[in-house]
Amino acid sequence: MRKTKIVCTIGPACDTQEKLEALIKAGMNVARLNMSHATHEYHANLIRNIRYVSEALDRPIGILMDLQGPKIRIGTLKEKVILTPGQRYVITTREVPGDDKEVHVPFKDLPQSVAPGQTLLIDDGLIELTVEEVKGSDIITKVVRGGELKNNKGINLPRSTIKARSITDKDIKDLMFGLDQHVTMVAMSFVRTPQDVLDLRKIIEDNQADIPIIAKIEKHEAVKNIDGIIDVVNGIMVARGDLGIEIPMAEVPIVQKMIISKCNAKAIPVITATQMLDSMIRNPIPTRAEATDVANAVFDGTDALMLSGETAFGEYPIKSVETMARIAEYTEASSYYKHAIAAKTPHPSLSITDSVAFATTEAARNLNAQAIITATQTGYSARKVSKYKPQIPAYAVTNNKSVIDELTVSWGIFPVHIGPTPDLDALIEESVNLCLSKGYIKNGDLVVITAGILTGIPGGTNIMKIHAVAKEMAKGMGIGKGVVKGIIRIIASPEDFGKIQKGDIIAIKEADIDRIGDIKKASAILSEESGLTSFSAIIGREMNMPVVVGIKDATSKFNDGMKVTIDTVSGLVYEGFINLPGD
Repeated sequence: MRKTKIVCTIGPACDTQEKLEALIKAGMNVARLNMSHATHEYHANLIRNIRYVSEALDRPIGILMDLQGPKIRIGTLKEKVILTPGQRYVITTREVPGDDKEVHVPFKDLPQSVAPGQTLLIDDGLIELTVEEVKGSDIITKVVRGGELKNNKGINLPRSTIKARSITDKDIKDLMFGLDQHVTMVAMSFVRTPQDVLDLRKIIEDNQADIPIIAKIEKHEAVKNIDGIIDVVNGIMVARGDLGIEIPMAEVPIVQKMIISKCNAKAIPVITATQMLDSMIRNPIPTRAEATDVANAVFDGTDALMLSGETAFGEYPIKSVETMARIAEYTEASSYYKHAIAAKTPHPSLSITDSVAFATTEAARNLNAQAIITATQTGYSARKVSKYKPQIPAYAVTNNKSVIDELTVSWGIFPVHIGPTPDLDALIEESVNLCLSKGYIKNGDLVVITAGILTGIPGGTNIMKIHAVAKEMAKGMGIGKGVVKGIIRIIASPEDFGKIQKGDIIAIKEADIDRIGDIKKASAILSEESGLTSFSAIIGREMNMPVVVGIKDATSKFNDGMKVTIDTVSGLVYEGFINLPGD
């Protein structure tokens, strides 16, 4: 089961219910809505379609609304424009239709923000211009690197600080729309400082809302302030497109690794984005370099991988998701990945929940458990479990629908919805039964469960339980050490001793000294006799054979030929063959 999540940008190539269903089946966990494009009406219809398909497939899908931010973009062009090196081209704040001589930008302060000799990059650096002169509202440039100029493409000023509001009027309108639509999380573009995030948080809180904020790291100031930004957000996106223009391209891989490492240490979900399978916008297979890029992001420890144009307007949206999922799955299955993740696993911090999460993942690994079940109401404890990268699925059971959607971006966490339960014991029992009914676990599995007495409070998780998924048939006093699996042989009469086969587990009223030879064939004894001085207990100690004494109605409680597992440490007898430590 793939643990690295996949975020898909939704656009014209995949906005129908049929295409969305195919995306989800291919591996999409989160749907991204790019608010730089389309209308609120279009996005509202998208949200309806996403939720309809998600419910129909019974697969939680988070909805990430990506605010445009103070992105400087050129306007629209009235005709196809090809810029050639050496050509003079005008960037102007005058509202003119774009052509091969000039194009409009709506950012009024741009002429005052540039100077002769400065570089302007358009369309993620595909086109490079050098400022020659500024005349009023016109910026006269010389084309250094040409190409086709396209509508609404972004303009970057590398390593320059432009005094623009971090939250635009459009962002506020889009945010209000998102809050009204109850989107799962909101991504803030061009974050520079922690205060930018807090400004957005205040707007959200002033509207009596609570929605996770994902900070997009795409400015050089954000890299400088990364520690403070991580402390005030719910998630991070490494937006490598604009980031690779803002800082030298050679630094991007190292910055990516640094940011992912810091997020992992703080249990903050991190998304790696931009140009991951860019060639699949046009081609049915990626380049080898792109496949390696995806795998390396997984090795880095990213929570999620993001597709942009590949799914939004590319020719192969479904195949792009399938390809990304396949690369991530293969990477996670490799021994190199397991060693890399183990070497990067952070030490637990000084908190109860963090310590319980660490102990949970360690116990699951040492006991060879099949799953982790985390009962959570805020998602906090589930993200702490994710921090320690368990190599088995971790199911976050919650009755909070918002938390279910929020956890779709967290590594290795698979959210499950549960109804209300009266107390902690009922919560644990119902969580196990729910995971059983959905086929996530099966009878015979060993699971590690975390929960908290202080339910609903972030950091309230303080309980860990090792749980065998099986029916408890009986309990007595165990003698000897270890776990025994075998077939029950009911010994109700002296003649029944002759039925014992090597390895059977015999259920008797009391041991018979005259049938020691037959008893030796057994692997364990279940006896109605009580106490350490009973003959069954003595035989067990003398023959170094596991025994459970004091089982009432042992010869009638079990069926002849039944498969059982005995845990002599607890004195429990389980129906069926199950995985227990000490087996």
